[in-house]
Amino acid sequence: MSMEIIETVFKWGIPLLVIYFLYQSKKELVHTNFIFKQLAQDNQGTVDRRTWFDYPSLTVHKHGFTFVLGVSLASGGNVWQTRLSMAHRQKIDFDLRLQPHSRLEKMSRSMGFQDAAIGSPQFNDSFLVKTGDEAKAKRFMSKDLQEGLLRLAYMNPELAITKSAIVVTASFFNHANDFQALINFGKLLSRRLKDLG
Repeated sequence: MSMEIIETVFKWGIPLLVIYFLYQSKKELVHTNFIFKQLAQDNQGTVDRRTWFDYPSLTVHKHGFTFVLGVSLASGGNVWQTRLSMAHRQKIDFDLRLQPHSRLEKMSRSMGFQDAAIGSPQFNDSFLVKTGDEAKAKRFMSKDLQEGLLRLAYMNPELAITKSAIVVTASFFNHANDFQALINFGKLLSRRLKDLG
């Protein structure tokens, strides 16, 4: 290649690549903003955008939970992260933390390390469980809740229950149906808390 061709590529190729990247990012931003506005309308939520170039965040209050949906900037806008949180006044006198098993944790289980077993074999194989009271955690995690978390497993959900709050976090690719699935799981959790009285 001659030096002139190399100079031309650097002169025009790199700026065109930058323009293309900015165009794609803005296109994704507009698409995400449209979906968030639709989700806000469907769920009586609010969309917050600090500037024209920021990804939006969505807040929905439903089933006693506050759902906050945001976008992972590291993913280029393709991964949405959500957090469901609820301060509760129910009589829960134990702590529980669930998170998906990693490969390393699965290997450590095969070498003798065990976490709490509070559900079905499929549930126990899918989630690492930490609790101070295995019997109470097992009673709390009804079959419906276990199945609900298993349906969300592709989102890598984490659940934390304390004496005063419940928090669920999850990440998923930008799909409105996934957010609705989380709202449905919030409804299951809310119903379980009411069952406890």
